[in-house]
Amino acid sequence: FSHPEARIGWMPSHGGTARLSKIVGRSMALELLVSGKELPGLDALRLGIVDHLTAPGEAIPQARALADAFAEKPRSAVKAIKRTLAEGDEKPYRNRFLLESQHAVQLLWDEEYRAAIAKLRGKS
Repeated sequence: FSHPEARIGWMPSHGGTARLSKIVGRSMALELLVSGKELPGLDALRLGIVDHLTAPGEAIPQARALADAFAEKPRSAVKAIKRTLAEGDEKPYRNRFLLESQHAVQLLWDEEYRAAIAKLRGKS
């Protein structure tokens, strides 16, 4: 992992500075962004910059397995979780609970949710 932009007189774009600062803190982000230092995979994992490490040649199969695991879940729930995480990033912590509740209430009326609950109760 690296952000080599500063080496050529450029800077990270597309939210690179904001996201890295949020993940590792301002001081570490400054060091990584200005130095262009390359981090070994284990260090990037330890800092929370990456979520998974794979053996060479295993990235695509593991990514597909993760995508398949997501695809098996009810779309409405996955969509609500993703939306809550995205919207919650911009809200004060205490407001995130309200946001979760709002999305949860919407899911109560969702057909996928109702079908899953019926299946759990043995009424499918």
